[in-house]
Amino acid sequence: MTILSEILDWATAQEDWKQDIVRRILSFGEYTNKDVKEVAEIVLAQNGYCKSSSIEATPINRSDFTSIERASSSKVVLRKLEAPTNVNALTSDSKLQFALDGLTIIYGENGVGKSGYSRLLKSCCKARSVDSVLPNVFDEQSTTQASVKLEFSENENVIQYEWSNNAEGNEFLQQIVVYDNKCGKIQVTDKNELIYLPSGTDIFKKIIDCISEVKNILSNEKPKEVKINLDKVDLSSSIYKYVSKITKDTDSEELLKKLEWSVKNESDLVSLSKKIVDANEAEVKKKVTALDKEITNLTSLQSDFDLLEKSYSEEKLKNLSVIINNKLDSKKALDELSQSMSTDGMISGTGNELWRVLYDAAKEFSEKTAYPDSAFPDETAKCVFCQQDLEPDAKKRLETFKSFAEGKIKKNFDDIVVKTDKVKVFLEGHDSKIIEAKKILDQNFICLSEDNVKILKEKLDSLNSYRLAFIDAINKEDDKLLISDTSNDSKISIFEQVIVKTKATKEEIQKSINPEELKKTKNEKSELDSLKIASSKKSDFVDYINYLKALDQYNTMIKALDHTSISRKGSSIITNSLKDTFLKALTLELSKLGGEKIPLFIDSSTKDGKPTFQLSLKGANMPPRSKIDLILSEGEQKIASLAGLLAELDTAKHQNGLILDDPVTSLDHQYRKNIAKRLVQEAKERQVVIFTHDIAFLFDLEFFAKELNVPTHLQNIRKDGKKSGIIFNTNPWHAQNVKARIKTLSDDVDTLKSKNLNGDDYNHEAGIIYGRIRETWERAVEEVLFNEVVTRFGQGIQTQRLNGVTVDDADFSKISFEMSKCSKYMIGHDKSLSLSDDRPKVDEIKTDISTISQFVKDINKKKDDLIKKRKEIVDKPPVATVVD
Repeated sequence: MTILSEILDWATAQEDWKQDIVRRILSFGEYTNKDVKEVAEIVLAQNGYCKSSSIEATPINRSDFTSIERASSSKVVLRKLEAPTNVNALTSDSKLQFALDGLTIIYGENGVGKSGYSRLLKSCCKARSVDSVLPNVFDEQSTTQASVKLEFSENENVIQYEWSNNAEGNEFLQQIVVYDNKCGKIQVTDKNELIYLPSGTDIFKKIIDCISEVKNILSNEKPKEVKINLDKVDLSSSIYKYVSKITKDTDSEELLKKLEWSVKNESDLVSLSKKIVDANEAEVKKKVTALDKEITNLTSLQSDFDLLEKSYSEEKLKNLSVIINNKLDSKKALDELSQSMSTDGMISGTGNELWRVLYDAAKEFSEKTAYPDSAFPDETAKCVFCQQDLEPDAKKRLETFKSFAEGKIKKNFDDIVVKTDKVKVFLEGHDSKIIEAKKILDQNFICLSEDNVKILKEKLDSLNSYRLAFIDAINKEDDKLLISDTSNDSKISIFEQVIVKTKATKEEIQKSINPEELKKTKNEKSELDSLKIASSKKSDFVDYINYLKALDQYNTMIKALDHTSISRKGSSIITNSLKDTFLKALTLELSKLGGEKIPLFIDSSTKDGKPTFQLSLKGANMPPRSKIDLILSEGEQKIASLAGLLAELDTAKHQNGLILDDPVTSLDHQYRKNIAKRLVQEAKERQVVIFTHDIAFLFDLEFFAKELNVPTHLQNIRKDGKKSGIIFNTNPWHAQNVKARIKTLSDDVDTLKSKNLNGDDYNHEAGIIYGRIRETWERAVEEVLFNEVVTRFGQGIQTQRLNGVTVDDADFSKISFEMSKCSKYMIGHDKSLSLSDDRPKVDEIKTDISTISQFVKDINKKKDDLIKKRKEIVDKPPVATVVD
């Protein structure tokens, strides 16, 4: 059964709109925007979104597709690539030409620009790994973006295309595959989509894509979501539990009855709210906390009041008055003494230090000698100086002298001053206490009445007036302090009464808490609150039910557009169809490439209608997530990747071009000949372009192209100074035969002559030419003298060509002399002259080239005669001797 038959079997069992999609794609190969819109209209009409539609689904009629064959008839061939602009260091005047049929070989050594062309083609065509195309990083003036011109054909149509970094890809060029080492690595290690899909295998991807676009159109019909804000509704309430279970099938009338809000509901809510406020546990705790704070403040205030009242008690006030008045009396006595000592009639100097010595001597004489039993001055004593009785005035004056000299009045005054200073400090210290007490009284107390606050403040003012009066008396030191009213009734009883009352209030409030009853009341109120909120959103709930109905209708329609089953069916059909074909092609390709012993297998799958595969090793017990590149050698990986690529192309059955960049490296040398032969074979079926830097691989390609009679076009990429990517339509030097080398040498000499060089510059260029002349002599030995019996990079030893081989002394002498001369003048040989030593002039170099040309002619003539002679030896038996 063909893939198409399986697709039709599946499609005819699908809904009519799906059949219509398949019909449209099978009929025209693609679907259009018009198809998408029409199918979307059909689906909308079938789901009740349109009252009527002029478009109806057309089911599949198998007979319409019995002879259909969707194999691609497109053949895309590269013709040329030219004018690369700002691409690496590639010269912009270069042009790559591609063989329109057969094999194109593009040889270039490392660093000449070969990879730049390869990157361009990877960007323009199809590759599993695409590298960035960099500008010329050494050209600071370059501002243009990278671009290149390509010419290709699609069937008979020749198309011009200019690629740039920002240009859209060309759908035809995307049919040409580019392969390099990176692509090969991905081919071996990753899960890959097939580069080309055989006829019919792409239809499931197109069906899925079309349905996805239809789905995008239908997404506009998705009803706008209706949201109801129930943030303040109690999640545990019965009304919330009811509305949270609303579905599209909920009866709107029943819902509206559930949401009814009555006058009684409102009255109950008010009553419950008041009840909660009165017995609210949180409020009670708040009040108790406030009362505790109030008790603390009252107790502290009581302590301060007690201290202040005791400090200004009647007894304390009288004591303070005595201290202050004593200070005034003492000061007055001191002042009078000082005045009497300074009255007129006193001898000058009375009271000074010398006078004090005189007084102290008189006192000591009186108390120790004259009147030892009496204090000085005694009333009955005589004057110790004049020995006469003391008159009353004299006695009084002597008493004054005694008071002054002994300082009792002054000492008494000083003691009283110390006391009054302490009293002042004590009084001033009460200022902050009185202020703080008033601040506390300004707070709002629950149990302290305004009258009591007023009484306490007045008491504080009274105490403060005493305090200020005493301080003022101390500071003035003139009039005695007179306290007319020393009555000082205590107000502490107010605090005692209020504290008792506050504590009682606290206990009463605490007793009012009933947790169970309060909880019940709160629950009842929460139910009513939730119902009231929900009731205010009646219309929203009705809209929500209608939204759910519309959403269900929409989801039913969208669910029908799910393409999972289509993807699975496509995967089944495509995988079953492709896997065997692909595996057979892979096995065959491995055999052709010499890898028949590699047990490659294919793990395949399909995603969104796209078939994918991954190479694996049959029978291998691979660790999780490991790839086969950890098992296979580099050479085995290369032929595995090439086998996978070629198997894909064989499975797809198309003839588009194939480009390979360095399909062989030094690590793949054991498979080189097999790869070369297989790619040349492929060039008989499609355009094959090969970039290579491997000269041995180049020889193999040319050998098999000749053997298989495949048209071949060879180009050589070189570098000249800073210019890379210079194209020559000739073999590279190492691949040229003797005749071509002689022609190249002649051109090189003409170029050297045109440069008019001197000195070291000339010697350097001439030395390079002599190096090439020496290599040409070596090539002449292989190709001409040994008649290609043994050649470098050859396929083997050609013993049949020995019939033309001979070396005489003259040949040996000529070769020996010319090789020695070349070694002398070339650069880099052990026997080479230094660069400062002059090389032969241009004319002599031309003569040396002519010498090798003549040698080839002579050997070829000699070889022709020798082949003819030896042919007779092989073809005829020896002549027998006979007797006449």
